Amino acid sequence: LNGEDAYKVVITSKEREHAVAYYDVKSGLKIKAAATSDLSHIEYSDYKIFDGYKLPTKLVMVTDAEGEGEIHEWTVTIKNYQINPILTNADFK
Repeated sequence: LNGEDAYKVVITSKEREHAVAYYDVKSGLKIKAAATSDLSHIEYSDYKIFDGYKLPTKLVMVTDAEGEGEIHEWTVTIKNYQINPILTNADFK
């Protein structure tokens, strides 16, 4: 995948379509996820450590949901994760 070795994991269930996840052989980190029912996928990269968890800070979403060859791409950059923050009822108002 993109010139790197990756494990391909096919995920199935009785209720849902198949999905495919790709994991980097060297790091074990998820680098791509896709649903087999459409032409969309998400690429994960730029992993950093937040509260002891290594999480992606860059997500690239690519879709051809119409199936007409018009590719749309969005990049999301995550600056911070909050792991198990303390929430109150006021946070949901």
